Amino acid sequence: MSMRQLPPPSGGPDPAAEIALLKRQLARERARRSEAEDIGERATGDLYQTIQELRNVQQELLVNLERAKVVHELGRELRLEPTIAGLRDRTATATARSLGADRCLVYVADPQPTVTDWSVVSSEPEPSLSADGYGATVQRLVAQRAPTGGSIRIHDLDVEAPLVGRALGVRAMALVPMWLGPRLVGAVVPMSVTPRDWTDAELTICEGVAHELGLNLVQVQAHNRDRRVRRLEEIDRAKDAFVSNVSHELRTPLASISGYLEMVTDGEFGPLSDELGHAIGVVSRNAARLRRLVEDLLMFSAYDGAGAKLDTTLVPPGRLVRDCAESLRPAAAAKDVDIEVHNVLGLHSIRGDRAQLERAMLNLMSNAVKFTPAGGLISICLANDRDGVVVDVTDTGIGIPAAEQHQVFTRFFRSSLSTQAEVPGTGLGLALAKTIVELHGGTVDLVSEEGKGTTVTVSLPPRPPD
Repeated sequence: MSMRQLPPPSGGPDPAAEIALLKRQLARERARRSEAEDIGERATGDLYQTIQELRNVQQELLVNLERAKVVHELGRELRLEPTIAGLRDRTATATARSLGADRCLVYVADPQPTVTDWSVVSSEPEPSLSADGYGATVQRLVAQRAPTGGSIRIHDLDVEAPLVGRALGVRAMALVPMWLGPRLVGAVVPMSVTPRDWTDAELTICEGVAHELGLNLVQVQAHNRDRRVRRLEEIDRAKDAFVSNVSHELRTPLASISGYLEMVTDGEFGPLSDELGHAIGVVSRNAARLRRLVEDLLMFSAYDGAGAKLDTTLVPPGRLVRDCAESLRPAAAAKDVDIEVHNVLGLHSIRGDRAQLERAMLNLMSNAVKFTPAGGLISICLANDRDGVVVDVTDTGIGIPAAEQHQVFTRFFRSSLSTQAEVPGTGLGLALAKTIVELHGGTVDLVSEEGKGTTVTVSLPPRPPD
C-alpha cells in the first residue's frame, strides 16, 4: 500500500509562513542588537573622549595653578624688596629656577640702565655686554621681532640671530619686554645654552613675572623719589635755619662796625688823611652791602617760615615809584644814566605793605641802574589794569642771555654777562622782588635781549590775598 502526502488540515498554520516569520523576527533582533552595540561603542568612545578632555582640563588647571603660584610667590617677595637691585636679583633667580633655564637676565632701563645676570653657566659670554649694550640689544630685538610689543621666542640663536647668540653666549632665549605706556622700561629674558622650544606655559610665567616686576619697580621708584624729596626738604629747612641764625648773629657785629665807621668818618677819633678817608669809605660801602645782604636773607627766612606779615595801608603807586626813582637818581647820575618816570597820575590806589613794596621796586630799579652802561636810559611806566596797576621797568643795559632767563628769579643766580662785566651783586634782588610781589597777590615777568636791555613787568592787584 503506497503512502501519499496528505495536505495540511484545512484551517491549520502554514509551516513555511511560520518559518519566514521567525526569520524576519530574528533579523530584526539581530539589527536591534547591532544597533545597541553601535550605540554602546559610541557611548564608550564619547565617554573616553570626555574623560581625556577632563584630564586635559585638569592638567591645564594644575599648570595654571603652578604658574599662578610661581608668580604669586614672586610678587609677594618683590613687595618686600625695597631696592631696584634686589628686585632684579629676585626676579632673575625665581624666573630661571621655575623654568629650569640656564641663565636669566633682567634688564631695567630706568632710572639708569642696569642688568642682573643669574646663571648656572660657569663661562662668561664673549664678549660680555654692558648694561647699555644689553639695553640696545633688547630694544633692537623688540623693534624687529615684536613690533606690537609682545614677547619673543627664539629656538636657536645660531640660526635666527647669531650675533646676539655670540654676544650673550647662549643658543635659545625668550624675551618678555616691560612697557610703561609707549616706553620700554625693561625686560625679563630666560636663556638656554642649548636650542630650546619655549612653551606657552613658560612664556605665561615670564609675562606674569615681568608684570609683577614692573609694578614693584614703579612703587620702589616712587618711594625713592618721596624719600629724596623728604631729604631735600630736610636739607632745605636746615639751610634756612642756618641762614637765619647766621644772619641774626651777623647783625650785632655789623651794627657795631657801622657805628664805629660812622664815628671815624665824623672825626671823633681825630682827623683823617686822604688815604685813610678813602680806605674808610671803601669799608663803609662794603659794610653797607653786607648789611643789605643780611637784611635780604632775614627777609627770605621770614617769608619761608611764614613769619612775614604785611602791614597793609592804602598805597598810591605813582608816589611810591617816584620816591624810589628819586632815591636812586644820585647813583644813576654817577654812572651817567637817566631815569624817567611816566604816567604817575590818575592811577588806582592799591592796598599793601608800603615798606615791602618799596623794597621790591628799589631792587628792580637798582638792578636796572647796575646793569645799564653810561649814557643809558631807565624808563618806568605805570598804567591802570582793571582795578590794579602795572609797572614796567625798562633799561638799555647788557641784557640776559635767552638760555639763562628761566633762572633769573632763582636765589643767588647771576647771569654770565653780569659775571663777565664784574658787576657786583648777590643775585637776590629779583628773587626778593618776586617774592614780595607774589605775597601781595601780584606777578612779575621779565623780557630781555642780550646787549639791548631788559623789561621787568610788575602787576599788582588792588589788595593782597587774605
